[in-house]
Formats: sequence, C-alpha cells, structure tokens
Amino acid sequence: MSRTPKERAQDVAFAQDLAQNTPDLLEVAASYDLADFKAAVEHARRPAKSGTVLLTTPRTADSGHGAA
Repeated sequence: MSRTPKERAQDVAFAQDLAQNTPDLLEVAASYDLADFKAAVEHARRPAKSGTVLLTTPRTADSGHGAA
C-alpha cells in the first residue's frame, strides 16, 4: 500500500498484460462467466483450491478483451 496510485495502476496493467499475453504462466482452476460471479467467488474460497479462478465476459468488437 506504500505504492502511489500511478504505480499501482502500472502494476495492474502489467499483471493484465501477462495474463492476456502469456496465459501459460497462470494455473487456471476454473473460468466463470461474469454472470456467475457468485459461483466464482465460492470456488475461489475453497480451502483446497489450486490455481486462479477467472471471470470472463463475451468478446465484443469494441473491447478486444475477454477475461477479467
């Protein structure tokens, strides 16, 4: 929390870039549609969960992004 808002924004952008461009770096436990966020949260809270739980949205021509 000692990082400035600009530094934190840069960190988030870096992490997002890694996730989008080198997904093999992340172990994915499951992917859930954004509409199923409650199920995703429940999965993420499982004690024996291994990997990242992803929330996804449908790709649109405007966004170019499909995972959050």
